[in-house]
Amino acid sequence: MSSGGLLLLLGLLTLWEVLTPVSSKDRPKKLGLCPPRPQKPCVKECKNDWSCPGQQKCCNYGCIDECRDPIFVN
Repeated sequence: MSSGGLLLLLGLLTLWEVLTPVSSKDRPKKLGLCPPRPQKPCVKECKNDWSCPGQQKCCNYGCIDECRDPIFVN
C-alpha cells in the first residue's frame, strides 16, 4: 500500500472513531435490581437502562422489556 493510501486509511479510521456514537455498553448500569416479572403480554418498551426515564431500569423478563422503578436490597 502506498504511503498516501495508508495515510488516507489512517485518517478515515480516526474520523470513524471520533464520529462513532457512545454505545450503551460503555455506560455503567443504573443502581438497584429489577422487581419481579409482571403478569402481562410481551412488550418491548426499552433497549437499555438509558432508554428509560429518571432512575428507572430497562428490565428484561424473557419476552418483556420494560422500564421499571428499581428495587434496592440491603
